[in-house]
Amino acid sequence: ERMDAWVGDKLKELEKLGLADNTIVIYYSDHGGILARSKRYLYETGTHIPFIIRIPEKYKYLFPAEKPGSAVDRMISLIDLFPTMLSVAGEKKLPEHLQGQAFLGALKTAAPEYVYGFRGRMDERTDMMRSVKDSRYRYVRNYYPYRSNGIYNRYMWRALSTRAWHEEYLKGNCNAAQSAYFDLKPVEELYDTQNDYWEVNNLAGKAEYRDVLLRMRAENNRWLESIRDAGFFPEAQLKKISETQSLYDYMRSGSESVKQHIAVADLANFATVKDVEQLSANLSNKNAVVRYWAALGLRKLGKEAKPAISVLTKALNDPSPDVSIAAAEALYFAGVQKPAVTAFIKALKNPDPIVRLHALNIIDITCKYDADVLKAIAEMLQQPDMPENQFDTILGTWMLETGMTKNK
Repeated sequence: ERMDAWVGDKLKELEKLGLADNTIVIYYSDHGGILARSKRYLYETGTHIPFIIRIPEKYKYLFPAEKPGSAVDRMISLIDLFPTMLSVAGEKKLPEHLQGQAFLGALKTAAPEYVYGFRGRMDERTDMMRSVKDSRYRYVRNYYPYRSNGIYNRYMWRALSTRAWHEEYLKGNCNAAQSAYFDLKPVEELYDTQNDYWEVNNLAGKAEYRDVLLRMRAENNRWLESIRDAGFFPEAQLKKISETQSLYDYMRSGSESVKQHIAVADLANFATVKDVEQLSANLSNKNAVVRYWAALGLRKLGKEAKPAISVLTKALNDPSPDVSIAAAEALYFAGVQKPAVTAFIKALKNPDPIVRLHALNIIDITCKYDADVLKAIAEMLQQPDMPENQFDTILGTWMLETGMTKNK
């Protein structure tokens, strides 16, 4: 009601100034709401936003429908807004680097078949998710399937509803649908948004939807390759690259192949015990991205990765700290915990806060109650250059508090 009144006031201002007949007004919002599984997630509840355009009669040639007040059945993304404004302003050609498409004006394109979403690190939690949506189905790809959607995050845990939901989950009071948010994620999710608005029934494993799944998976890969998605890099490596050039330019320099990145991530996500040999070989690849995803593939296999223990142990000394942390995670879940914990503690002493944050995320699901680890976290937090709201400070403080409470 308050927002409606505010918009009304702005429209009245345009009337008073005599500008209403010359002004196109667009109303839209940030994505999603504030409840868990909405904002920051790739489901309908997290990506669907209000989007209303008021076009004066003077510009009726721009109308996207025959009559004012019509709902327009075209999928758009906010990245389409800038090219649309250029089109409305009379530009003859759009810059080639734009990912969006114009939905009004002379440069308006045909309605797209798909729209796309992405999620990376959210505050103190590392993650990588991508999505593809057509007029009926939504496909979500979880590149870190051994993480939970409902893992602690200070921003999310400020909501009483999230904390209450988590408490009921820990008590065992949630059914399968209610528990899915806190359980480990599947590699792929597929939802029929026409018949399952809340996206509860994952169709990815159902044989009758296999053709849809493969089509959406292929479109996800095509899109990531076409935009030269840099998300497959561990973040500390991205940070290092960006110190000397923009990531946009780097991804178009020929130094990396996104097609290769997609392939090694697929191998990691869908790995079975028969892939241990290939994953082990990839740990010696000269490309750090290949080594990183090889370690994650072995981590996915858990104790089935035991034949790779020797190469994983060697990888603890990898020149890339992210590869070292990923190898330590794989070792830990393969059953070799002591050297893994030592590697985590070493990472906590790294001068890069992004490396420390990576290590803390893995410690949280492995050895966060280990006395030596808690001591190392405390020492990290005592360093003089630890800003209060830096993400490794936030996560480390929470882990130290919960760890100390647990060990009392």
